[in-house]
Amino acid sequence: MEHPGKPAAKVTAEDIRKGIQAYIAKDTQLKGGYFLIWDDQAKRPRVLQLVRVHEKLNKLTAAEYEHLFKTKAPASEVYFACCDFREVGGKATLDLDFFMQATLAGIEPFRIVIHKENGKPRLQYPPEK
Repeated sequence: MEHPGKPAAKVTAEDIRKGIQAYIAKDTQLKGGYFLIWDDQAKRPRVLQLVRVHEKLNKLTAAEYEHLFKTKAPASEVYFACCDFREVGGKATLDLDFFMQATLAGIEPFRIVIHKENGKPRLQYPPEK
């Protein structure tokens, strides 16, 4: 249990990776063995299978996050990691970015975006100003 006034522990790349893996495993189990995400650009759900979680931990400043997503950032620095997925029944590969935050339940995603489809970027990091 955390104590009032005590600074929160620093989130590590391993914490982010484990949080993403746990979230994907639970979500996949609940949805019949697949990971589902709504694709705003294609206007349809995408049925995916995880290939791998990238090792690298990425971050955006609050200003970069707010510029990119047009919404308030949950912290001064926002951490995310990329994951490669393969579309079930298709040839597409998607790179999803999982933006993570510490909650009482652990490290959990607060935003998941499709960053690339078949290697072609949909978003640019850091965003152009």
